[in-house]
Amino acid sequence: MVTLTNSDLQVSGCVLLPCDGIHSRCRAVLYGGYDSNQDWETNVQTGKSKDPLHFCNAMIYWAKTPSPKGSDLEIEYAKIVQDDDKDDKVVNKDKVNEDINLSYITMGMPTRKAPASIFVVPTENNTQLVWAITIRSENNQRNSKNNDGKDLTRRGGGPLTDAEKKHLFDFTSHGKDSESIVQGIQNFPLLQKLIEATPAKEITEAGLFDRENLDLPYSSESKLVALLGDSAHPQTPFEGQGVNMAITDAYVYATNIAVALQSKTKSLKEAISDCDTDQRRKTVKSVIQSARMVCDYSVSQNIFVVIIVWLFSKFASSNTIMNQFSKSDKSNKDYLRHLDENHCSAKQQVAMRQEEEEKTKKKRA
Repeated sequence: MVTLTNSDLQVSGCVLLPCDGIHSRCRAVLYGGYDSNQDWETNVQTGKSKDPLHFCNAMIYWAKTPSPKGSDLEIEYAKIVQDDDKDDKVVNKDKVNEDINLSYITMGMPTRKAPASIFVVPTENNTQLVWAITIRSENNQRNSKNNDGKDLTRRGGGPLTDAEKKHLFDFTSHGKDSESIVQGIQNFPLLQKLIEATPAKEITEAGLFDRENLDLPYSSESKLVALLGDSAHPQTPFEGQGVNMAITDAYVYATNIAVALQSKTKSLKEAISDCDTDQRRKTVKSVIQSARMVCDYSVSQNIFVVIIVWLFSKFASSNTIMNQFSKSDKSNKDYLRHLDENHCSAKQQVAMRQEEEEKTKKKRA
């Protein structure tokens, strides 16, 4: 039984599985010296010394922008898709969705003149464009400028002001003294229209972080608390594994705990211990380090790195690129195999679900 610090609500349970993100309060209690009697700022400073974040030398700006059917923004996006498909047809504003599949990811890599890495993908039946711009940064001072750290939906970052948006997304500003993150980007009307259509308060600015210490266990000494997802192993988004790993964690832990409760063949402590394996931590650490490297490549302006990334992006097949993402998913495959082969096979999992369904039907009857 626990009592929440921000209310009188009491919660009872057998184990605690925090999945509260990179700024996890539960992780802070386990490793960061969190003290509920101290204020937020004091605990943040204590956590920085005991369980520091690792800045990945990159700042990211992201938002979700409405792109209604037939709008200028949708037309510009359709042109990008059309160009990449090597289709020379003229885009008809009234028929933009009839001939072109807009469910398409658009990516742009930095060059010596343009420092930004760009990602755009449509969602909600192509009525919204989700986009992100990442730039290299040697310091993370801006990361805490607009946010007190409590808005975790912005990953610890914060919204831009109108003045900051105008300053950071100035397409007319060029040269080494310019602080515009889109300087040097030319003939890219889609990006300009995206920025114009997005209010400053909807644009999140955040530093990209993971954790400095990658060798900590994911569970407490008592084995009754276990960290899942980004609370255990945050990483940059450049290998696309953050959500995959969080879902895999949840599935493996939930299955092992269900086995312990239903079969009575092992304790809850043993169930969590079976999940927090040396092999899982080792492979996750490798993915985090690889994600750091891909982040570095994605924002580098080193001429040799730029050329290599450009050549790979231009000539590598889509299958080759997707295979690179698939390889980074090996940790999850091995983790699930560990569950199936050592603790609860797929057949046993099905049987357990059926048994629970039968119990539920009898209770309702």
